[in-house]
Amino acid sequence: MAFKAKTVLTVLLLALAMVGFATGQSLIKVGIVNLPPEESGYRQANVEDMNTVFSKANGYDAKQTNTGDNSEQIAAAQGYIRDGVKYLLISAANASGWDNVLKSAKTAGVTVFLFDRLIQTDTSNFRAALVSDMAAEGSTAVNWLLGQKLPNYNVILIRGQMGSAAELGRSGALLKARDAAKVKIVADGTGGDSWSPEEARRVVEAAITAGKDFNVIYAEMEMASSFPHYSVNKNPHPATGYSSFFDVMRYDSPERENIFE
Repeated sequence: MAFKAKTVLTVLLLALAMVGFATGQSLIKVGIVNLPPEESGYRQANVEDMNTVFSKANGYDAKQTNTGDNSEQIAAAQGYIRDGVKYLLISAANASGWDNVLKSAKTAGVTVFLFDRLIQTDTSNFRAALVSDMAAEGSTAVNWLLGQKLPNYNVILIRGQMGSAAELGRSGALLKARDAAKVKIVADGTGGDSWSPEEARRVVEAAITAGKDFNVIYAEMEMASSFPHYSVNKNPHPATGYSSFFDVMRYDSPERENIFE
């Protein structure tokens, strides 16, 4: 689903680039509100592609704001609307809080596209949303996990940026499984607004220090599962000692890890 969304986004960018070429007139003004490239390899490539496609050579006068702070994103979007952009592209840090700025864009005649992250707003407030189905991602991941038929599921949940569409969708399915008594969440933390490996490590280390028994780490971003390995190596514990086995499930990664210590 994520691959499909990103492919469609590429097609959109190429189509808009053709519009820029076709006009032969003044540069088309575009405002891009994105997340910081440090978030992931995908995000870095995404930011670079935006700069490449929406170039002056392609007929655009584009400005891009990259921040994981939702209030800064909203302020940037409002500034682009005041500047008279024709198109506004948004990958929102948080799924809520956007109604006013989107309505302002509609009033000003600005065409809004959402990409990668969905916003909780009426669909009339944007032209198209080229996004991954985060809820489906969560359901697929949890169904796969339950299909492993482990004797029990004691899970450390490492969320993504709280309130983002990715976090809401990916956490939702696991929380539903918890409510149905199919899994037990023994620790619940976040990689922070920057999906930080350091923040993820603190979640795991805190669980180990507290003596939590776990056999699954459910990490909502690839980078968030990088440091738990170090945590377990550094802090052997009966739950995850050198004779133990646990799973690391991570999103945006092609592989599942079985960790033996």
